[in-house]
Amino acid sequence: LVELGLAVPPPAPAYKGNPDVRVWEDERTALYYCPGSDLYGKTERGKFSTQRDAQIDQFEPAFRRACE
Repeated sequence: LVELGLAVPPPAPAYKGNPDVRVWEDERTALYYCPGSDLYGKTERGKFSTQRDAQIDQFEPAFRRACE
């Protein structure tokens, strides 16, 4: 259908990093931090999670890039 012009192709999947990396979710700001960052495991209201779960819960990466 795409070739005939009757449908639009789906968008290319976006790279969301390693889904199994352990991140720190800051529940107050809705950001998550990658291992090695200054605030990893240090914010007052936070918890550890996988990057996949953080993204499903709609947390955003603190530095605008997914963790490797």
